[in-house]
Order: sequence, then C-alpha cells, then structure tokens
Amino acid sequence: MKIKIKLYGHLYWYTDKKKEMEIQARQKSIESILNELNIPVGEIAMVTINKNKAELNALPQAGDLVEVYPVIGGG
Repeated sequence: MKIKIKLYGHLYWYTDKKKEMEIQARQKSIESILNELNIPVGEIAMVTINKNKAELNALPQAGDLVEVYPVIGGG
C-alpha cells in the first residue's frame, strides 16, 4: 500500500532533500516508517494523518497523507 509523506522544516535534510514522497508501507507505524527514512524521532514535534493529529504508533492506511512537523527552536 502506498502512503504519501510530507516533511516540514529541516526534516528533509535526512531524506536527500526530498520534502514529499510516496512510499510502500505494509501495516507499519509512523515511527517505524520514520526510522526507515532515517528521520530522528526526537526532532519531531507533531505528526498528522489526513490533517488529523496522530501518535507515532498510529498505522496509516493506503492513500493516507502523513505530515511530519519538526521541533521548532530559536530565540
């Protein structure tokens, strides 16, 4: 099954500068998918599935849009 991943902020640094991608994911949690993409979970502030807030252990379904937002710092 294919899902679409959209990365915000600096998170695309970990995916060869790809901000959007479609991937095959068979019943994997968001956390597992992010680990496979080499995105550090500690740098993630929020994840949504189809614009609804989701936990890292959520299982996206075929055709879902998963958006990943980084921790924002500064001052």
